[in-house]
Amino acid sequence: MNCPSCGVEMGTLESDEQSLSRCGECGSIWTDISDLNRLLLQNNLPGLDSLGGKVNLEMLSGQCPECLVDLVVVENPQHALAYASCESCGGILVMDDFSACAGADEASKHLVEFFIAFRNKAKRVPAATL
Repeated sequence: MNCPSCGVEMGTLESDEQSLSRCGECGSIWTDISDLNRLLLQNNLPGLDSLGGKVNLEMLSGQCPECLVDLVVVENPQHALAYASCESCGGILVMDDFSACAGADEASKHLVEFFIAFRNKAKRVPAATL
């Protein structure tokens, strides 16, 4: 599958609990909404629908690699964080740099940190300091 943001082939990060696709160029992660919600709930966070954010109809992030529908961008302008969602298949593209993550477990931890920062009103804490 190709990255919706930059068109580069995405690689797979797998663990016993999760499979994620990561772009080798921009570092974005593609995951399924049900897998993401399970991960968030396991880490005492609400599901994705309850994390807030604002739909940005002017920001483009490409088409869903699964069903070729335009992705909807949800952002937190306060932190310059954004993710994109496919309203057809439920795929989620998290537009952050996951390139330093060695595997699916580390990428999952980074996903949780991303969404903690996404929902919080306080300044984002870099992952390296957690």
